[in-house]
Amino acid sequence: MADSLSKFFADIYDKYEITPAEYRALYRAQGGRCFVCRRASGKAKRLGVDHNHLTSEVRALLCTGSLNANTCNRLIALYSREALLRGAAVLSDPPPARTVLAAMRGEHDGDPLIPSLVGNPSFHLHEVLR
Repeated sequence: MADSLSKFFADIYDKYEITPAEYRALYRAQGGRCFVCRRASGKAKRLGVDHNHLTSEVRALLCTGSLNANTCNRLIALYSREALLRGAAVLSDPPPARTVLAAMRGEHDGDPLIPSLVGNPSFHLHEVLR
């Protein structure tokens, strides 16, 4: 066990320049859990060091598994940062659709101005009912 732990810390130092003390500090700062799901504790499988592949900056410790697609490290690898932020926005309060539905259901002259959710110009209802 001690040999595998030594190898683990040597590997993360070689790959990410993270010392054992820095890894332990990140682990403690994250409450001893994966930063994203907060379920994985790293006891069954050590938490992986997530990093920006362009800058090499370390971002967090995440649950990982090279063959398991159901880990947080794989989840964020599948989508771009922008897509993940849009996914988070769907779960926000108010959700994005609320503004469109409020415009549709509110008091209006029969042809409400509908806001764009993606930065395009707003549009009138009649434009989608053609």
